[in-house]
Amino acid sequence: MASSVTCALCHQIAGHSEGDLLHAQLGGAYRRRIAMENATAVVIPSLGPLTFGHVLVCPIRHTRSIAECQSDEFVGVQRLAAMATAELTRLTAQPVHGFEHGNATGKQRIACSVEHAHLHLLPSGVNVVNELTSLGGWAPVDIAQSPLVVSRGREYLLYRPPGRVECWVRVTPDGEQVASQLLRRIFAAALGRAGRWNWREHPDIICAHRTYLALARRDSLALG
Repeated sequence: MASSVTCALCHQIAGHSEGDLLHAQLGGAYRRRIAMENATAVVIPSLGPLTFGHVLVCPIRHTRSIAECQSDEFVGVQRLAAMATAELTRLTAQPVHGFEHGNATGKQRIACSVEHAHLHLLPSGVNVVNELTSLGGWAPVDIAQSPLVVSRGREYLLYRPPGRVECWVRVTPDGEQVASQLLRRIFAAALGRAGRWNWREHPDIICAHRTYLALARRDSLALG
């Protein structure tokens, strides 16, 4: 089981060059590439973006899912996600999807290749409702409520449709192992990039850096 000592996202959030995977790919002088942040959460570019603007919203504290966030952390993640969504909509002129594959509490299995909680924000006009519906087992949750109200500490999938005030949570049934990066696979196929769903095998460093620059510039201007 990963910890803050070995977690690549923790290294990136803390500004530790030796464990920062984005820096390892880009090289050069070290830069902490946090595009937006508040007291409890950060926005970082996805190392394997499926589109320009694909980012991860992460709690600063090492936790295994958004459902495990403490109340102040959950509020911070939601507020930062809302700010990032608004800015990504402006930058890309595309609707923004939100999704997460949350790890089960107290389990060894890493559900989706990275153990640190991360909510994907993906600007795109694709529609994946049919593909997601076919999985079955979804329950609506108000966007202001933690996935914990449905998941109860179990592994889950979360999808937030663009512009909606509710999201959908699918708790993994006993005995089922959801494929790693399943939601990335679904979006990649819808985008015509079915062979590039795996961020480890198909990073897009230049696109990730462009996303960081676009959002960081905005955040600096807003704060300044």
